Amino acid sequence: MLSSQKSAAPKPDHPTIKPGTAGRTNEHAVPETEQIKEKAWEKDEMAKIKERYMKLKSTTLAWEEKKKKKAKNKLDRAERGLERKIARALLNLEKIRSISNKQKMEQEHRQRQAREMNLKQRKKTNIIRTTGEVPRTCICC
Repeated sequence: MLSSQKSAAPKPDHPTIKPGTAGRTNEHAVPETEQIKEKAWEKDEMAKIKERYMKLKSTTLAWEEKKKKKAKNKLDRAERGLERKIARALLNLEKIRSISNKQKMEQEHRQRQAREMNLKQRKKTNIIRTTGEVPRTCICC
């Protein structure tokens, strides 16, 4: 009765591994020439993959260099623009300073002239007070 009653447990898809045989491969089943062909094919495939990788890497590096160069040129242009603006601003500042200096000099000159005129006027006023006469401006009068 036990032999007629089988368990309803599902069978695994993979074969069971017997103790002591784990990790062993049956290398003797493949002929030596096929092993050589397999190794050559594997080596060839690895070379193709490496070549594809190197080509992709060089393409990526070229793209990066192009982007870096473009960014650097853009930065340089911006810096040159700023330098030009700074130079123009400095020129304008110098012009403003020179105009300001000229105005100061003219103002000082006018003040000096006004003081001299005031001094002459005081002298004339003093002469008029002491003599009672207006001083002559020319010899004929």
